[in-house]
Amino acid sequence: MVSQLGQFQSPDRMPCLRCGVCCAKWQPLLDEEEVAMVARGLGIPLDVFYRDHTERYPVKANAYVFRRTGKACRYLRYQNVIAACAIHPFRPEACRNWTPDLSRRECREGLRLPAQLGISEAELPRWYELLAAPDQGILGMGKT
Repeated sequence: MVSQLGQFQSPDRMPCLRCGVCCAKWQPLLDEEEVAMVARGLGIPLDVFYRDHTERYPVKANAYVFRRTGKACRYLRYQNVIAACAIHPFRPEACRNWTPDLSRRECREGLRLPAQLGISEAELPRWYELLAAPDQGILGMGKT
């Protein structure tokens, strides 16, 4: 994934840093089918999900956004500073289609995360490997 320190295989593509910046800055636009999919995935009755978890999107008919909690997506969770999605298996299409890219301001902002965690330059290649396999636990690196 990392060809050498601080460089990715492509000038634009990069691994997801699991920083959560995209989930804090953007709201996925949901159609009625996606609302039903998330409600089903969470085991919440559809009418309750509409009432408590969504808001109508004002400029498009039959479109919704998640009701935010604080300044981020209501399903954004953190383990220390590593972001995760509470609805990842049934997340909306906009979230499934998001690709980390150096041309995205959010992703460039997320590049600060390893330094904030105290990840050394020597640890960066391992950091990116562990991001690709989150079940191996990146939380033991740096000063976390």
